[in-house]
Amino acid sequence: MKHETTPNSNRKIESSLLVIMLLAGVLGIVFLMNANASPSAEVPTAYDKGTPNQAFISIDNAAEVGLPTNISLRDLSPSENYLLVLGKEKTIEVNQTEIQYVFEQSGRHSVQLLEKGTAGYQVIDQFEIQVKADRPVAVY
Repeated sequence: MKHETTPNSNRKIESSLLVIMLLAGVLGIVFLMNANASPSAEVPTAYDKGTPNQAFISIDNAAEVGLPTNISLRDLSPSENYLLVLGKEKTIEVNQTEIQYVFEQSGRHSVQLLEKGTAGYQVIDQFEIQVKADRPVAVY
């Protein structure tokens, strides 16, 4: 005859709690490994021009709704075709190195320069720009 000190219902609860604790521990370890794996790939709000030949696009002034923003393109091959994509608002076929553009909406806008290749257009430079809302002007 077997002698039992714990009833079956307590064993089931104990087993369930052990499984829950094991799962919580595994999830915690996975979370900590992902949190320490690499720094976030957060997009900067201000565009850093970087080293020469690294960036093809530079923006000369802060972008503001309703005001012209100067965009300069450099190191482009005259024999290639390029597109400049400004958020969801505008795609410009590039045929000059200096472009002025007026953003109509505030917020973050993606800016991309695409080069036409044999397999279609490929992104060669990109970043995000913060476009400010137009400033209220006090009238006296």
